[in-house]
Amino acid sequence: MSRAVVSFTGFRDRVLVNRLASLVHWMGGSVRRRLDADVTHLVAYRCAGEKVRKAALTSTNITTMNASWIESAWGLRTSNPFFDSTEVEFVNKHRAKVFQSCCIFFVGFPVHSQTLKELRDLVREHNGSLAKSLCDERLTHVIVSDEWTATPGSPVLKDISDLIVNSANAAVQEFSTDVAQQLCSELREVSFRVPVLRLDWFWKSLQCTYICH
Repeated sequence: MSRAVVSFTGFRDRVLVNRLASLVHWMGGSVRRRLDADVTHLVAYRCAGEKVRKAALTSTNITTMNASWIESAWGLRTSNPFFDSTEVEFVNKHRAKVFQSCCIFFVGFPVHSQTLKELRDLVREHNGSLAKSLCDERLTHVIVSDEWTATPGSPVLKDISDLIVNSANAAVQEFSTDVAQQLCSELREVSFRVPVLRLDWFWKSLQCTYICH
């Protein structure tokens, strides 16, 4: 890793960052706190944030990486002491992906629909994970179908409809009033903890995948 100058972003676990930085140093690389002109690789916990955007726009072409890049290079040091971790094929294998470290739950899609299957497949393809429910402790984002509408007359649904629902569209999934109210109550509660987003956010995130390259 002697040709790598690494910076980190998005990590809350300082112990992990210190460990990764130590591995970089032990493999001959350098670490920078700031994203300066010398940085060649940005290791990101999640493919988002100011440093990631800056890395994508810089003229020096800083590559945004998953932490697995460092871990894998460290694992190969014994079997191949002359291994170059900046080799293109190895770098491409460990590039950061747009949904890494995200745990997503979809609301308002028919359970067995092809659309929901495709959305879930895209999450996995881009290194994300799927929450089991709105109560899943891993949950980071809730995505609501634009075609899912609230039950008319429900005050709970009315309060959050601007956030999650395009009321001009027809519903694709029908709920009883009690179930719909319970679901929206759960959405209201979870919105204090994680973003509750329209499907448009999902597609725009995929369109912006270039920021992780």
